[in-house]
Amino acid sequence: MRAKYDCYTKKVTNKHVCRHWMDPLKYYVWSFHDTTLSSLFSTLGFKRSNYNEDGYPQYSSCATFELWVRDDNSTYIKAYYLPLTNTSDHLIEEVTTEISGCENGCTLDQFEQRSQPFKPNGDGDTAALCNTNLFNDTSSSTLPTKAASSPTSPTEAASSPTSPTKAALSQTSPSKATSSLSSNQFLISIGLLVYVFKNL
Repeated sequence: MRAKYDCYTKKVTNKHVCRHWMDPLKYYVWSFHDTTLSSLFSTLGFKRSNYNEDGYPQYSSCATFELWVRDDNSTYIKAYYLPLTNTSDHLIEEVTTEISGCENGCTLDQFEQRSQPFKPNGDGDTAALCNTNLFNDTSSSTLPTKAASSPTSPTEAASSPTSPTKAALSQTSPSKATSSLSSNQFLISIGLLVYVFKNL
């Protein structure tokens, strides 16, 4: 999101990257397992492994992050979760204000600041992140409790999903962004889709 914003506001010196990659980019998707989405939820400060319930996210559940820019180039983030269920009533829910540090909304700068403690430090030592407790669990390596109605996931036998321990976050959050958008503002969505394939 930062690269997209910097290209949009012409703050990038490498014009080639903007012109051929970021400027035309509207939507970027990562696909991964249910345990990874659950780990993402932990870094967002959600108290339960499937946003507001126990168990793993269902197959093809989707978390989406949007970057919005107003006419004055100020930013705000919107986050949504589509928890697919076994019923036909699939409702997408805005979860922005449920993110720790974003209780009153988040600018791009604030979202980056609140997320920084969860970013690996870049020294290549990601093994240090293994066996990190999720959701304030006191055991050294546990999986979230599986809801009785949830289908069995092939990843359940794997080791515990991991994420860095949450650091104390303190910041002043902006009020919720409610202004209307004009045509020169853009939207970029980052969809996080969960695909867990069953053995056929």
